[in-house]
Amino acid sequence: MTQDNALDIWTVYAMPAGSAAPFVARRFQVDSDGHTLTDDILQAETLAALRAQLPPGLIRLARSERDDPNILESWI
Repeated sequence: MTQDNALDIWTVYAMPAGSAAPFVARRFQVDSDGHTLTDDILQAETLAALRAQLPPGLIRLARSERDDPNILESWI
């Protein structure tokens, strides 16, 4: 459930530990108190299939070189 005034960010991972699927997206909520991991997880066999599951209207952010190596991108 989305909190009022919170920004949803979906972070896409490749080959995350503990996952049977090669591509996983997890939803975080960011507000003035910081960020919170939600229970929302998407999984797919390909990056294209995972992207197709993301909510419509999101904007892709490229990964930062400071990100964990398994992070491919984020969507807001």
